[in-house]
Amino acid sequence: MPQGYLRIEVYNEQSLPVSNATVTIFNGNLMVRQVVCEKTDSMGRCEEIALEAPHPSLSQQSTTARRPYSTYSVEVSHVEYDTEVVHNVQIFADIGSTLTVILREKKGETPGRNENDLGEHKLFTGTGRTYA
Repeated sequence: MPQGYLRIEVYNEQSLPVSNATVTIFNGNLMVRQVVCEKTDSMGRCEEIALEAPHPSLSQQSTTARRPYSTYSVEVSHVEYDTEVVHNVQIFADIGSTLTVILREKKGETPGRNENDLGEHKLFTGTGRTYA
């Protein structure tokens, strides 16, 4: 299966990089979990991650009933911050993308959980099958 690439950058609300954050990626239906980056580096980055995506020819059509990308959910956690989850991160074959995640300082003993949904891409007009 073709692959696309995702780079994740993690910052705090003051735009400073967050090192030692854990990044976990789930497939589109949240059934398969994969820890892909145990610790972000001193610049708040993970190495580029290869993820499965549908054939690139699907994204060459102006509209399609089959999703021309895979969707993933990305969870970023750190002991000093609330956990951030971004749903519907879109991965196209042969394309590199960057996801920037902003962590909010936790309030109290237990970290909160913030969820964001990026929604569908405008190329997708149907209810076609998901690939991830």
